[in-house]
Amino acid sequence: MPQVAPIIGNIALNLAIGVGASLLASVFAPQQQPVTQRVHTQRGLSFELEVGESAAVRAVVGLGRATGRLAYVNEFGADNEYVQMVIDVGHGWHDGMEHFLVDEKPETLAGSNADPFGRSVASYTVSGTPYLWVKTYTGAPGQAADPQLVANANPAGRWTANHKFTGVAYMIITVRFNADLYGSAVPRFGSVWRGLKLHDWRRPGAVWGDQSTYVFTRNPAVIRLNFRRGIYVNGVKVLGQGFPAFSCDMAGYTAAANRCDETFYDPVSGKTFPIFEYGRQISDDEEKLSVLREIDQSYCGSSFKRGGADVPLPAQQLVPVMTLRDIDRLAGEPIRVDRKGVVSTKKTMWHGQFVSHDSGWAEAPFTPRINAELESRLGGRRAEAMNQPYESLQERAQLRAEIALRRQFYAATREESFTPKALLLEPGDPITRQTADGPMLMVVERIEPVMKDGARIGARVTLSQWSNAIVPASGDTFVELPSGPGVGQANPNRTIAVSGFTVVQYQRAGGGAIHPYGKSTWTPITDPNVDQVMVRIWPSAGTEANDKQDFFASARLQNALVYGPLQPLTAYKAKAIPVRADGRACVWTNVVEFTTGAEEVPAEVADGSVTPAKLALELQNERGFLVGPGVGSLADAISQLEIRMTRAEEAALTDQTNLREAFTLLKAQNGRALAAVVVSQRAIAELNAAFGEYKVEVAAQLDLVTAGGLFKVEAQVDPETATATIMFKVRAQVGDTFGESVLQLGAEADLLGGTSDSWIGAMADRLYFLATNGAIVTQPFAVQADFVKITDLRFERIRSIDGTSIEINGTDPASFLVGS
Repeated sequence: MPQVAPIIGNIALNLAIGVGASLLASVFAPQQQPVTQRVHTQRGLSFELEVGESAAVRAVVGLGRATGRLAYVNEFGADNEYVQMVIDVGHGWHDGMEHFLVDEKPETLAGSNADPFGRSVASYTVSGTPYLWVKTYTGAPGQAADPQLVANANPAGRWTANHKFTGVAYMIITVRFNADLYGSAVPRFGSVWRGLKLHDWRRPGAVWGDQSTYVFTRNPAVIRLNFRRGIYVNGVKVLGQGFPAFSCDMAGYTAAANRCDETFYDPVSGKTFPIFEYGRQISDDEEKLSVLREIDQSYCGSSFKRGGADVPLPAQQLVPVMTLRDIDRLAGEPIRVDRKGVVSTKKTMWHGQFVSHDSGWAEAPFTPRINAELESRLGGRRAEAMNQPYESLQERAQLRAEIALRRQFYAATREESFTPKALLLEPGDPITRQTADGPMLMVVERIEPVMKDGARIGARVTLSQWSNAIVPASGDTFVELPSGPGVGQANPNRTIAVSGFTVVQYQRAGGGAIHPYGKSTWTPITDPNVDQVMVRIWPSAGTEANDKQDFFASARLQNALVYGPLQPLTAYKAKAIPVRADGRACVWTNVVEFTTGAEEVPAEVADGSVTPAKLALELQNERGFLVGPGVGSLADAISQLEIRMTRAEEAALTDQTNLREAFTLLKAQNGRALAAVVVSQRAIAELNAAFGEYKVEVAAQLDLVTAGGLFKVEAQVDPETATATIMFKVRAQVGDTFGESVLQLGAEADLLGGTSDSWIGAMADRLYFLATNGAIVTQPFAVQADFVKITDLRFERIRSIDGTSIEINGTDPASFLVGS
């Protein structure tokens, strides 16, 4: 047989590698960091193995993509034409593999898992001869070693009958060399699994701790209960929190699980599917509360405590158990009410990504959910990202986005004290609250007793508004959404205009100067649906369309507003309008005119807006995506940057014209050596501020050795200040030992204070000066002058004020840096 060419130089498995991970490391023993080791095979294969007791324990719940961990590589056969790879999928008894992925595409498999090499991949079969197989083990009790791994171990004994992977789901990928199929590299492999068998207490015969009664499930409420109580393998908790049974309200969990099992009909696709599902790989190095929050997000709900026990509340239509009226309130007790929230804080569009089953289990964007009517009221789009790493169906991803879009219309909250009638309520109970706004369906968030003279006279209840229009009915579409963001006052006498509006000139002192402003007053507004008062001004010599400026005041807290600074001795026109939370149309006041006062600016302006301490802290903390303190490994930094690059591309698609980001990433990797160059540009234009940034970074890393550099230019303005900086930074680090140097040029102007400043900031361990005769003066940052010694560059500042003199810490030296 001819010599077999090397299959691959660096195998592209996209797998986090782990071998020999300790399942239970003592909590008192110091944790070892994972160590990467390079393994080479005879036929040119090269792998990286991650070892160490802190390698994360993982498992798949629901239906999810498995990252995998390479545990064993073996070559055998004539001229080593076969290569076998053992991939650790996760701890615990899994239901089985759903898809085998080759280059991110699900493949058709033939044969049986009981065959010697398992099932063959149809697209890698030539003239009836397969050249790629996959075999899976689920981690079921009694799992035995794979006979082919034992028989083909090279040399004999590398894999024995004792290598059972007890309690671990894994797969074996076998590759047989074929030059036409592989060339010089094997493809990229992956897998999607039906995850852990879990305890579903609703099923007949289900017993906690008896895995033979466990079942595979995608139900997020069932997954949540198992995660809270802990996921055990052979009696050892490997994932989850480990709470006892009494810490979970089983009646609440049963209701939530039943709700998640209900179906939803999507009229666009014509499909019916379970309304809520959850599925992904989880790891013991994740923050546990963040996993629970993500499960809550999967059913568009939340959780609360009832009698100390945890209760999930998925998005569902609720039926009130009681009606509370004003007559039921306790007299003399305080009331806190937020009726609808501020309209300007509401979002008009939800968009994001989900793990798409139709796109080879890669991330794909779902169709944005947009409220055009609210968008027109706000005068522009306010988008909110809603990524869903646990979802595989676009219809359900869009359903969650639609629920989020509807939910913001019902932001009312109340905190009130009621008679003993309310003592029957518990957190999570829906009630009808009868108010001047009409009946509101609300949910009890919290309840506390009200005591007087040692007796319980009532209950203080915290309520949040709920609307059945935010969720679909069982087997049906959404209830029709109201036309506006929230229900208005039942009383037709609403405030739609500002009364008693007046404007006078006003002057404000700042920075040693006197600046002209304007001051408006109006009659206090008691209508609770009016959130803000907007005052619009423009120069009398100009036009409203081209020269207007808008200022806002809280209608609930203010009946006066000071705004500016304005042009001195200038005639202005002004008018005002209320801003309502319910979106009802309002009218402007009549236009009034006023003239601003004079402006007085002192001849000399004190300097010092940037102190040495502030500058030192800024230079020390300066960092980019790849370079600087606290950035971490270069691979992790690049991964986070790539996520941000993807989000920037999404933002561009949603026409967010006020924010633009552009990135160029160049990277190269060879084993443990990694290098990257990033060019980033960022531009933000808000209503009253603008920001621009240009940044170039380079970084290289090999194990614990890191070197990098950063160049950045920034410009920022608002109505009163302007700041511009140029910064250069280099950093070299081996382990915890590092050296770094920073040079920053800055300029700042403050219109309100009438001040300006410029500076050159530097940070280093040594300073060199080159004289005109070529001589070099160097000190461990000590300046040769009788009157000053700069001992630490990080906390000192050299500044030129008028362009002719040099000032060092307030001293004007007769000579500066002798010898330079």
